[in-house]
Amino acid sequence: MTNEAKMKSKFRTTSKWKNWRKYIAKLQNNKDYITGRPLTKGYQCHHLDESAENYKKLDAKNFICVNRTTHKMIHWAERYDYNLIVTNLLEVLQRMEVLK
Repeated sequence: MTNEAKMKSKFRTTSKWKNWRKYIAKLQNNKDYITGRPLTKGYQCHHLDESAENYKKLDAKNFICVNRTTHKMIHWAERYDYNLIVTNLLEVLQRMEVLK
């Protein structure tokens, strides 16, 4: 684990972070930002700006709460051309809907 990863992990164990996470969830009505489904136990508060220098800056515009699977999907998609992924996924889902 890198020093940056250790710093981030340690920060997420603080009461300041835990209270912030609950606050952001409440702002979102305890719903996954992407799916709109209720947040489940172990939901995650995703930093939109993951840079080390901004990691501890608690600004509501920089966070969304999501369930674990959604969080994994976000990090998976950012490794690729996410515009292409979203476009193609929408097309596939629309085609599937027509075939129902």
